Amino acid sequence: MRAHRGRFIWVYRRAEPGSANETPRPRLGLMIGKKNARTAALRNAVKRRIREQFRLRQTALPASQYVVRLSIKITTKDVRAVIAEWTGALEHDIAKLAAAKS
Repeated sequence: MRAHRGRFIWVYRRAEPGSANETPRPRLGLMIGKKNARTAALRNAVKRRIREQFRLRQTALPASQYVVRLSIKITTKDVRAVIAEWTGALEHDIAKLAAAKS
């Protein structure tokens, strides 16, 4: 399992094992705790935006399991920076996959 550490989040990645019955696809898990995002509205906003960015890039991603963990306390002002870190990690994986295919 590989981890990417940013200012706000840790992104853990693990290759998805392929099964005989289905094709492997990227999967997402979230750990957004009350300790680091105090209100339910803030936790839900972060999770919703992380899922949306994952959904938009899902077809270009390698078949891996992703787990995103919030690592420090955030406020509503920090949500954009959290999502920017997440999209940066996704774009990095997409670029690595494209380089490996060519």
